[in-house]
Amino acid sequence: MQFTQLLEKTVAQSQIQPQIEYNGCCAYPFQQELILNNHPRQWWVKSRQIGFSEGLAQRAMIRGLSKDGFQAIYISVTERLANEWLDKVRVICLLEQITPVTDNFNLIVLPNGSRFYALPQNPASVRSYSPDEVYLDEFAHYQHDKKILTAIAPSLSRKDKKRVLIIGSTPFGKLGEFFRIGEDKENGYLKKTIDIYEAIRQGVPLIAEECQALCPDDDAFQQEYCCQFVDDSSSFLPYELIKQCWDVTLPLQFTFEDMSKLKDPLFAGYDPGKLVDSGVFTVVEMTKDGVIRRHEKLWNKVDYTEQLQYIIQAMKASKITKINIDRTGVGEKLFEDLKKEFGYRVNGITFTNATKEKMIIDLKVLFQNKQIKIPYDIELTNQLHSLQRILLPSKQVRYAHPSGKHDDRVWALALACMSSGDNAKPISVRYLGED
Repeated sequence: MQFTQLLEKTVAQSQIQPQIEYNGCCAYPFQQELILNNHPRQWWVKSRQIGFSEGLAQRAMIRGLSKDGFQAIYISVTERLANEWLDKVRVICLLEQITPVTDNFNLIVLPNGSRFYALPQNPASVRSYSPDEVYLDEFAHYQHDKKILTAIAPSLSRKDKKRVLIIGSTPFGKLGEFFRIGEDKENGYLKKTIDIYEAIRQGVPLIAEECQALCPDDDAFQQEYCCQFVDDSSSFLPYELIKQCWDVTLPLQFTFEDMSKLKDPLFAGYDPGKLVDSGVFTVVEMTKDGVIRRHEKLWNKVDYTEQLQYIIQAMKASKITKINIDRTGVGEKLFEDLKKEFGYRVNGITFTNATKEKMIIDLKVLFQNKQIKIPYDIELTNQLHSLQRILLPSKQVRYAHPSGKHDDRVWALALACMSSGDNAKPISVRYLGED
């Protein structure tokens, strides 16, 4: 079987060699090391998009095929990401012509009894397992990182068989258990670093310049791709502040039909853009307990007519109560067109230093009070974090993004969280019968 031959070749090599192919799939040198290394505690800091989770799938399958009853648990930030890892296992099964005896949304069982579980970061759900190996992927992004480690510690400490814990992640600020483990020089972890440049050297088909261009600022690139732990103590919206408001159960996108069925009022924000900046349309649900981001549409170099058509469809199909639009510059004409269509449901906001100051402070208050929920979205998180607060010589404050980068998603979200007019405040929903 070609897949098990991959392990045999890897074991036989005294040093890591160029990538091995099996059935058209590649194992890069760092993946081979990930497959081979049996150190009981491993800490990997790595770039995004290099195939780390693919390497974990290869490792699990090789061990599952070579040992009856082998068990591995893969834990990720969200259920969607956990299921994507099982998809990688399914591809290997297909290539190797293996038919699992069980295959559902969080479990695959091979004919020899080996089991692969994929779970979201829920401490309660991982307590009942006693696996051979545990893989914590994107661990720095877990909201319950310490509780997860506490939950898995008893099973990993059992001496009835060799057990392995592999923790891997891109950095996420100088905070949390992932950073703490990396800083501890005497905790017994094997520590490995694979940044984008090393991954490219090993053959991973990435272009560093293109990855950097997609990041909202250099800090984000250094963290997401260069394995640097960014100190965000001076950030206006620190990572920890944003992270506490992630709701990992939220889908990235609600459809118009989904939104039309929501019981609470919907408000939208539209930050127009076409050439330099992106156009962004964001919809939030205003509940009794706070704001939930439900929908977002981005346009890059898309004609304004097409953008308006989409917004008009959303306003009608989703029963959006109000939309706030940046009417500065080109936004004035777009505001007038929407005003003709929807009347009082459309508010025009003139962007000035003063109005932007109020908008972004109100948005920060929502994050500080945990009154806003956003889905797990690293690109949005990085854009929120990269927003700069600049004190001008006049003692006024200006909010801006790094040169050549974008903050459109931030302002669309801030617009959606306003009520009406240039003196808008965060929405406070009041229900009949309340004091």
